[in-house]
Amino acid sequence: MQIGKHTWATDTYDALVELGGRAALHQIYDKVHEIRTNRNDTWPPKAKEIIRKEIKFKARESSSFLGREDLYYPVFGIGRGIWALKRNNPEKGCFTCEEKKNISFKERCRIEGELKERKVLSYSRNKVNVLACKKRDNYTCQACSFFCEGKIVEAHHLEPLSMSKRKNVQVEDLITLCPTCHRLAHFLIDSHFEDYAHPKKLIQAIRRFR
Repeated sequence: MQIGKHTWATDTYDALVELGGRAALHQIYDKVHEIRTNRNDTWPPKAKEIIRKEIKFKARESSSFLGREDLYYPVFGIGRGIWALKRNNPEKGCFTCEEKKNISFKERCRIEGELKERKVLSYSRNKVNVLACKKRDNYTCQACSFFCEGKIVEAHHLEPLSMSKRKNVQVEDLITLCPTCHRLAHFLIDSHFEDYAHPKKLIQAIRRFR
């Protein structure tokens, strides 16, 4: 984006930069309005339409693309109302669609490094309990005694949150495990939860695998 006098184009770009490079249209409108208000600039009735046009003029995916600067992209497709700066595009892959057409199916299956957006739901953890658990166990894995300067260890729930959903978890309900032992713990619990709900039995079972 070339720096020059303030225009709707520069204000729209600056708004997205201030919003972290990605935002919904209503957020972009509000930010541009804020920028222009602070500068005592006008806000005409068609301001939102002007902003939308400025974005689409500089988005290759849009039918209104002018073919010069390619600055923006629609995160979830045209019409979904979420736009981002191209330089921050987290979905841009290693190959364009055209390039992929020239790659055989066999070779395409070997491609790695394509960036994909994923949405994951997870159960919230109580950070105070987690820290207290690690401190109590001296940041050491209780199954294999792994220690790395107070790092790379995790607090394991003896009764997984996926089973209990919501409950008042105490520090006594947690033990410290390294990532590998933690994975083994969940592998064991998934098959026989009742057998490994007690920390001693769980630790003994993990050690048999290690």
